[in-house]
Amino acid sequence: MRRYRLAEAADYKRCHALMARVDVPTQRLSWPTVMMEQDGEVLAFLSTRPTKTALIAGPLVVDKAQGSGFIVMRLVEAYERLLQRAHVESYLFFVDQENDWWQGLVQKCLDGQALAEYVKGDVRTWYIRRFNHGWRRTISSRAERGRESITAAAS
Repeated sequence: MRRYRLAEAADYKRCHALMARVDVPTQRLSWPTVMMEQDGEVLAFLSTRPTKTALIAGPLVVDKAQGSGFIVMRLVEAYERLLQRAHVESYLFFVDQENDWWQGLVQKCLDGQALAEYVKGDVRTWYIRRFNHGWRRTISSRAERGRESITAAAS
């Protein structure tokens, strides 16, 4: 049975093992990280890139043998639910320009409000996902201050 949940400290090693298994370069993971496991094995996760300027989602790692569409949708839903419970107003993520499949998928979802293009560079496009809360605890103001560094990273 597939189970989606928030990763605990001991799970980060298991997420790194999945990255190695599917040839994704190892990188530091941060809170929140949501994962999908089946029969005790981590088969997918969505983590957060540690940064002081913004909340940046990624990496998103899926064992392709499991199929990815439904798993990705469930991981993003779980990730966003955690962020909303933490009263986060928005987060950023990027898609490499050469990844036509992801670029096409995100372009279909753009509405200019809840999901909008943030910065487009030569190498990657950054997007911002906004939540509509009744309160104003925001991480996006820090993201605005960090826009210059994101713009440089996008090129």
